Amino acid sequence: MKDNGYIYAELLAALLVICFMISSCIPLYVQIKTDRKNAYIYMTARHLLDEQLLRADSAGISQLPTGVLKKDGIEFAVTWKESADYPLYQEGCVQYINLSQKKVELCDLAKNEKGFTLIEMLLSVVILSTLASLILTGMIFLKKDFEVKSINKMEWELFLHQINRDIRTSTMQTAAGSTLTLFVKNRTITIEKYQDKIRRRIDGSGHEILLQNTQSFHVKTEGEGLNLEVKDQYGNSLNAFLLPIRRSIDP
Repeated sequence: MKDNGYIYAELLAALLVICFMISSCIPLYVQIKTDRKNAYIYMTARHLLDEQLLRADSAGISQLPTGVLKKDGIEFAVTWKESADYPLYQEGCVQYINLSQKKVELCDLAKNEKGFTLIEMLLSVVILSTLASLILTGMIFLKKDFEVKSINKMEWELFLHQINRDIRTSTMQTAAGSTLTLFVKNRTITIEKYQDKIRRRIDGSGHEILLQNTQSFHVKTEGEGLNLEVKDQYGNSLNAFLLPIRRSIDP
């Protein structure tokens, strides 16, 4: 009888332990099941809000219904209101109460009116086109301004060719600051700076332009040759060293 008593007691204790474990797991199971259902409801609300936003973009917010929509036994309240942070947008919201009796609200932004995105795009194109035109015009003016105030390579080479021809055919040269005087037979050729130009004169008359856009012109004797220095309107220096050849050749 004793042994039977112990067996009954052990069975009763085991049964109590099993009941306790089951009773402890039931709330956890219920909570997990509730959380899964709440997650499903949340996804349904998210999907509903996305549908409303897509319809707002295509049909305009004024055409969208507001109020309560019922899905899967859950009531979803859809509302639209002006966004406090973004004046050009409306804020759409979906509200519901989940299975845990908690109020949940999902919100997102949509354009105020249908076709507003197209207007913005056209406005952006106009602004970009205007900016591109202004930049292009500015670059053209800058290029022209640079070309006007600078001396290009071809102009410089032509200047050197012409002045070198006069120097090589001259019998005597005198350099004084910005004036070069060349004596060729019975003629006197003067190369001098005039305003922003370097001009060539014969016997004190004439006005033949050799080089334009000059800021300064200096010539001096160095050894058996002549050193020329020209600065353009930007202050860029151009230098040349020319050697005269004393022979009787008409220029």
